[in-house]
Amino acid sequence: MDKGSNKNKRRRLARYLLWLYPQVWRERYLAEMEELLQEHPLTNWTLIDLFLGSIDAHLHVNLIPGRLTAMTYRLRNSEIVIFCAFVFYTLAWLAVRLVRDPLAAWQQATQQHPEIKITLNIVDGLEGLALLGVAAGALPLLITIFAFAFKKKRWDILGLLAVPPLAFITLVGYLLVLGPASTQKVNGNTAPEASLTPLAFLLQMGFVILLLAGVIASLVSITLCLKKSQLDKPLLDLILLPAGIVTLGITGGLVGTIVLIALLYTEAPQLTSVVPLAVSLIVMLATGLITLTAFRQGWIARANP
Repeated sequence: MDKGSNKNKRRRLARYLLWLYPQVWRERYLAEMEELLQEHPLTNWTLIDLFLGSIDAHLHVNLIPGRLTAMTYRLRNSEIVIFCAFVFYTLAWLAVRLVRDPLAAWQQATQQHPEIKITLNIVDGLEGLALLGVAAGALPLLITIFAFAFKKKRWDILGLLAVPPLAFITLVGYLLVLGPASTQKVNGNTAPEASLTPLAFLLQMGFVILLLAGVIASLVSITLCLKKSQLDKPLLDLILLPAGIVTLGITGGLVGTIVLIALLYTEAPQLTSVVPLAVSLIVMLATGLITLTAFRQGWIARANP
């Protein structure tokens, strides 16, 4: 009974997901896709593929009718999704590392339970592995984009490439100018547990908002650059390897974080009072699922000529 109920739920959700596709796609493919879904078993992977496919269809609506997603476009989109997911995973990882504050409590807890520190070090190492994958994948992509933009005199692409460094400069300027005021405590108290002044709290919230805005603007600009540039399949095939390293780092870090949170709650619950571990874990779960799905789609696209 439960299996039949879950199967019906997946079929209903699949039909809803089909309506996320562009109208021109639905006019051409909806009937045969619904028939196909009736004939084959539905899994959670199928639902994720349908959702990501709807995004892909909106990005490349000009390919409809005809072959919906050329393999080159699918491969490129998979790699974009993986590298973007890494950014949000990193924000969640940074939040998890706040368990080290206050440092005195962290040192005391890890002396009694060294496995907590070892687990966090493993999670940090996997983040470093994913970062290396991003660097290895980004370098050839940036070189190709710059070469294409200069050759074709696409100043719009060069302008988009300027967004991430400008966002970084803005953040550094904010810290240099307003950083001291954002750490002021009430009545000049310097104790770690002392409360921030209202102005300092607002400035710290302003930095968080500015950071998120910079991250989103940078991701959008880089994505548009990749969309506007001509990237051939051999290059994208090559980039899939570092994208796989990023996927490995994210999924491994997710498993390590789950183990870390379990250890914290069972052995050192005092370290979990000020850290949004639940939110971080949800973000990591989402990025892990997205990267695995995107890499799977990219691998399939790579195998097709």
